[in-house]
Amino acid sequence: MRNTLGQWVRGVIGVKPPHFMTAAEKASGDVQMILDIGATSKDEAVEVFHMGMGEPVVPATNFSYDPETGVAIGKAFDCRAGVAAELLALRELAQRDDLPFDVVASVSSMEEVGERGVAAAARHFSPALMFGFEGCPADDTFTIPDDIQTAFHKGPMFRYFDVCMITHPRFQRFVLECAKEAGLRCQTSVREGGGTDGGPVHMLDIPSVIAGVPCRYIHAGTAICALDDVEEAAAVAVATVERLDSDVLASF
Repeated sequence: MRNTLGQWVRGVIGVKPPHFMTAAEKASGDVQMILDIGATSKDEAVEVFHMGMGEPVVPATNFSYDPETGVAIGKAFDCRAGVAAELLALRELAQRDDLPFDVVASVSSMEEVGERGVAAAARHFSPALMFGFEGCPADDTFTIPDDIQTAFHKGPMFRYFDVCMITHPRFQRFVLECAKEAGLRCQTSVREGGGTDGGPVHMLDIPSVIAGVPCRYIHAGTAICALDDVEEAAAVAVATVERLDSDVLASF
């Protein structure tokens, strides 16, 4: 946690031990958590540790990657995994000099607080289409096999619906067909919860699709993703751009 002097102070997110819970607290299932920096009073927290209201708190998680398994562990994979896929796609497209249109990209903030960043980017660029990237929740650890929509090592997930948008059907169908022709794996889903940066963009009448890199334990202090899913999300974007032309764009 950062204090009012701009210094970073380590702390622990503590959970009330069951030894100290009443029978009613145990029965309720409620979990009480506290951010503990070692202070013994509010005065000490303010005067000695220089804590203040509204200061940022971030998980102190170190990134690691195992090249043998292709598994990465770290924080904020929503949307670092998406940013990685976007950069890989841009690196590949930068080598093409025969594209019939310009490819522009942005990395947007504030998705979780109203998707303000991407809305500003969309108004600035006024793109004809939007191919978005994100780190999306993988459900292959808590869901029965027949209901899994987003799993590791099966490529990016493309959602048809979430609380922010109904994905443009013709554009999504085109993207999935491009991936199939290129021999790339994709997953599809319908999400009753959560949204993406596609929300405000499609409201500007810009056909939009979202490639989600499956990430386990999204929004927790530590997440897990697989490199092949990141790479495949980028490859699907490249395959889509390669097959786009004015006639295809007009069909959307």
